[in-house]
Amino acid sequence: MKNIYKNLYSKTKQSELSYKLRIKIMASIVNGLNFKGKNILNIGCNDGYIGKNSDKSNIFYGLDFASESIEKAKKNYKNVILYDLNNLENLIIQR
Repeated sequence: MKNIYKNLYSKTKQSELSYKLRIKIMASIVNGLNFKGKNILNIGCNDGYIGKNSDKSNIFYGLDFASESIEKAKKNYKNVILYDLNNLENLIIQR
């Protein structure tokens, strides 16, 4: 998992283009579901693009492995947690 993230952040311009296209497609899918006024957990939230480009009545929470992503996602999400999903037994959910 760590290697995947390291590769993601050192991607070439060609892979960056395909990455941005995938994110735009995911945001389109979320918007197509017509969620309004929902609490949405975005696992692997990256920089918060989906929340930033979704209906503003939704409240987004994020979970990501990369600290670089967390700082960007905090601008658009109510709460973002830095967490490695390989350690699920240590995940603390607060209500």
